[in-house]
Amino acid sequence: MTTLYLARHGQAEWNAKGLIMGQLDSPLTPTGVQQVAKLADYLQSTKFDAVYSSPLGRAVATAKQLQTKLHVPELHTMAELAERNYGEFQGKSGDTYVEAKKAWEPIRAKLPPVEQPRAQLRADVESDAALFNRIMQALRIITERHPDQTVLVVSHEGALSTFLKYTTHSLPVPGSLTNSGYIVVQADHGTFTIQTVEGTTDDELPQ
Repeated sequence: MTTLYLARHGQAEWNAKGLIMGQLDSPLTPTGVQQVAKLADYLQSTKFDAVYSSPLGRAVATAKQLQTKLHVPELHTMAELAERNYGEFQGKSGDTYVEAKKAWEPIRAKLPPVEQPRAQLRADVESDAALFNRIMQALRIITERHPDQTVLVVSHEGALSTFLKYTTHSLPVPGSLTNSGYIVVQADHGTFTIQTVEGTTDDELPQ
């Protein structure tokens, strides 16, 4: 059985400004660096065998800081761990996306349940199904590479919230995952069981 700690990156400059990054990027703020340091302190008693990260700069900076502080021997990046592609919303206010999504949700709700995850808000916005499938692909590869080990994975709010949304669990998880929040997952022969979720907010802004 492999244990995965799925962590969101520390606060980036665009997070602080309320802008959607998606697959664009901005550096960590001093607050973000402090958030990652606190996460490292919290995880100090856990021995990690490897760190995997989204290739986006804010995630890589978070992963490198954690690797150093937690003395983890391996750091790898995987394209599949990147944030959702928010298309035309990237670089715009998070409120713009939230308003568009609220207007679209009743339309999606009319679709058959099996089709709803594949629905797209815009043609250039990645669907839940596409995002979930690539995140799961990454996690399966990681668990196959690290049987019976503990691995730290650094990704993004949209990606991790989508993982939570479509993975069966009974935990109350409001809103979104905060910067440096994390999910503990047990992976056993392709089955992923969520153990705990640390760091959530009622805010639904994708960042």
